Amino acid sequence: MFLRRRLASAVIATLTAFGAVAIGQPAPAFAAPTGNPIISGDHPDPTIELFNGAYYIYTTSSGGGTDLGGRYFYAWRSYDLKNWHNAGVVLDRATVSWASGDGRTWAPDMIARNGKFYFYSAIGTQISVAECDGPAGPCRDRGSPLVTGKLHAGVEAIDPMVFIDDNGQAYLYFAGSAGGGTMGIYKLQANMMNLDGAVIVQRPTNLTEAPFVFKRNGLYYLQYSNGAYNNDTYNVQYSTGSSPTGPWTYRGSVMRSMNGYVGTGHHAVLQYPGTDDWYVVYHRYQNNSFAKRYTAIDRMYFNGDGTIQQMNLTAGGPEERRAPGTPVTTPMAPPQPIEGPGSKCVDVAGNDIGGNGAAVQLWDCIPNAKDQLWTWNGSTLRTLGRCLDVAGNSTATGAKLQLWDCNGAGGQNWEMWYEGVLRNPQSAKCIDSPGGSTANGARMQLWDCNLGAGAQAFQIGFNKNNGAPRPVNIIGPGSKCVDIEADDVGANLMAAQLWSCLAGASDQYYAWVGTSLTTMGKCLDIADNGTANGLQVRLYDCNGVGGQQWQQQADGSLRNPQSGRCLDAIGGATINGTRLQIADCNGGAAQKFRVG
Repeated sequence: MFLRRRLASAVIATLTAFGAVAIGQPAPAFAAPTGNPIISGDHPDPTIELFNGAYYIYTTSSGGGTDLGGRYFYAWRSYDLKNWHNAGVVLDRATVSWASGDGRTWAPDMIARNGKFYFYSAIGTQISVAECDGPAGPCRDRGSPLVTGKLHAGVEAIDPMVFIDDNGQAYLYFAGSAGGGTMGIYKLQANMMNLDGAVIVQRPTNLTEAPFVFKRNGLYYLQYSNGAYNNDTYNVQYSTGSSPTGPWTYRGSVMRSMNGYVGTGHHAVLQYPGTDDWYVVYHRYQNNSFAKRYTAIDRMYFNGDGTIQQMNLTAGGPEERRAPGTPVTTPMAPPQPIEGPGSKCVDVAGNDIGGNGAAVQLWDCIPNAKDQLWTWNGSTLRTLGRCLDVAGNSTATGAKLQLWDCNGAGGQNWEMWYEGVLRNPQSAKCIDSPGGSTANGARMQLWDCNLGAGAQAFQIGFNKNNGAPRPVNIIGPGSKCVDIEADDVGANLMAAQLWSCLAGASDQYYAWVGTSLTTMGKCLDIADNGTANGLQVRLYDCNGVGGQQWQQQADGSLRNPQSGRCLDAIGGATINGTRLQIADCNGGAAQKFRVG
């Protein structure tokens, strides 16, 4: 998975709807662009993460656009790298008790660990850490600065970034231009809220601010911004080292002004899970104008020797790429209800008659009502022997939905899109309740997709995602599920095994928490945090160690980065009770485990 090692693919079940905005906060806006820049308005200093089957970007609260004077940090969410919308307020500076005087809010970073999320930012010239309910907050500052003082051991305390190495050790990096080229590094304690040991002060070649660390093929990359942020000297350079703290060998430039895009820098890096494809999110001024800094995304490429090619900065941005782990393609059987706005069910007018042209509407959910039970085969939604259909095979906004003989037309194709949205690919529009109505008889229609809107929130089989994490099965060899022995007890040291998949078995449903796989409040764990072939995999309290980190690989295996080994069914068996271990990765059938 992605990382600066923090390969996050899906996350924990929480009590908060991650996209919600609390009373008194400004309503989140949608980002209209589908190319670069990807977010309208002045949103500099971006970082990017992959959580819960979605991409998230966090930016400086600059005082422009929806930021209202720099008070709020926002999360921006996408499922395809192209279409972004505001997922709500992550942190309100007014809730940070020690934030007085210098009210600037700068350069955030977010990381998942220990079943929680941690949000790092610079408030004034001190570093805050806040514990969060989810990847879009809300977050609560710990009550005092994590790093204090404008110049902390000679380093400006801004632009924090956190990297977790394969052995589970977390590092905090920070640097600002007032430090005269210095960078600070702290180890973090396992709770991610406290420093561990003394600061390491370094002076990497040509560093000005905004350090960012990631690891590729055993080599550590330290990238950073150089030059003045408010003119065309701003650029990104890099060094490499053999450890998270260096020593660093200077390698040169990665990004600089080009094509009318100037002041390019303060970036973050994302690796697409299971591939060697890398993306960089950064800010830039447009058209040689130094008015606003806009967020953009472009690809980053490596040479065969591990050096990085000079980046090409574009207007279109990268190709659309669906976030891994997004639950959008699983057919449903047996027939199930579709719950919509107001907890009403999608219903066919006419009391189970189901004739051609019967209106599709909202109605009170009625147990076992035939016209409220639907099947989906991956493209069509069916009830009473007919298909959910757009009247006249129309693609127009406002076109009504009805029941009709299944005929393969584009107006009968549907996909479970993001955040509970049901999308018609032919029109690129979504099922919608007119005006957000929740009244019985509200006639369903096509409308422009509006992620997060209540009028388009539908849960098929009562599994609506809505931006919140959705536990899923891990399907292993023989189409058996990864299961914990002892019938949902969930105690420490219980063995992980294969078992027939059982509907509702809580010990067969897992959620990504950062790079850990959790069930029943504990983590899938390698015995004694070991790395040897044949070590048992079991359940244990989540503690962030390397033996609890997993990466979904392109070949369908689950790899533990610390050991370099893969989850394996002992002896290739597929019978109920087959214990799981780690073994040398070989791509064989005994190592095929699909999360979700």
